[in-house]
Amino acid sequence: MSTPTEIYVTGLRNAHAMEQQALAIMRQQVERIEHYPDVEAKK
Repeated sequence: MSTPTEIYVTGLRNAHAMEQQALAIMRQQVERIEHYPDVEAKK
């Protein structure tokens, strides 16, 4: 059985991994937007 501390740390690790994945996706989107000047002008 997991302790509350273990559950908390696991949740923090999962949240960190999710944020890192989201950042990676956003970086790819920013790179692609450079090919669409009309869209880039709206940001």
